[in-house]
Amino acid sequence: DCLLSRGLGDVYKRQYQQRMIEAISRQWNLLGSQYDLNTAVNTTVVIEYSIDRTGALASISVLYSNSTNTGRGLCEQSILTTAPYGEWTGEMVSALGGQNQDVRITFHYR
Repeated sequence: DCLLSRGLGDVYKRQYQQRMIEAISRQWNLLGSQYDLNTAVNTTVVIEYSIDRTGALASISVLYSNSTNTGRGLCEQSILTTAPYGEWTGEMVSALGGQNQDVRITFHYR
């Protein structure tokens, strides 16, 4: 279960954000299917990353994890391997001022 807890906001940015989260979630499930994650059940990983106006990652950090090393690593890899997320629309650049944006995602192993 992959939940966005803080993102880009506003209506015209939601489609961009939705595509980004769908890509990350698909990759997380694909990567996870290759491992035995029984020891990661009922754990959580919170990752914050920053993206620039080109959709590239500017930074990434694990804010919290009570998961296994594998569980935490799969969450990081699902973000790293799906970036960049695409150029921002003109409306997004205008609204965000072209500044890097922080996104926080919480991954729940169930």
